[in-house]
Amino acid sequence: MSKSIDDILRQQAAQRQERIQAQQAQERVVNEQRERARQEYLQRMRLNERVFNPSAAASSPVVAGGYLSLTYKTIVDTAWIYPESDVEEAYNILESTITITRSGNDYIFLTLVDLVTFYNAVFNRTAIDQPVGNLGYSLGVGTVLRGLRVELNLKLQSGITVVKWALMKQITNQLDLPSGGNSPVNTIGYGAVYLDWNLDGVADTPSDPSGGGDTDPLRFEVI
Repeated sequence: MSKSIDDILRQQAAQRQERIQAQQAQERVVNEQRERARQEYLQRMRLNERVFNPSAAASSPVVAGGYLSLTYKTIVDTAWIYPESDVEEAYNILESTITITRSGNDYIFLTLVDLVTFYNAVFNRTAIDQPVGNLGYSLGVGTVLRGLRVELNLKLQSGITVVKWALMKQITNQLDLPSGGNSPVNTIGYGAVYLDWNLDGVADTPSDPSGGGDTDPLRFEVI
């Protein structure tokens, strides 16, 4: 009888070890994927820094690479920006579960529900990356950002553009604002500069509501 119990205990211990090893292997894969995404993001940040040349911008609005430099300011209430790595990771997570097609700078969805699901997933990624205070890369009213004129469009298969995200670099330190957010200064991410949540083909105004969930109303204006 004792030998049988010992066999059972050894078998249970072996099974536990197998589960631990499988979990560790899965965690290694996830960590490797996150590290690759982080390195790709850092590479894109360095590229964007080369694209935007502050000294050239002082004499001309057109900078290296032909991008037109715009300057944005946040208005009305808290705004959020979304780093490229989080957009990419949300796409990788959802591409097999919702109807989404990527074509150049366009993300094309079958339904508005799919689009909102993707938008929410992007915010959730940023909330994990920046979990302090106001989750995600939040910006207080009056934050100034330098636009890099790289854009992403969230569209429906019907052809309607629902969201236009513009890549921008945060200039204002949130500690310098009366009511700042929690995004670190110099963060580069996408901000929603055009919205059409009611799908009427007319751009939303800052007084129009968001699309629900963690989506944004219009909180950026060109200055």
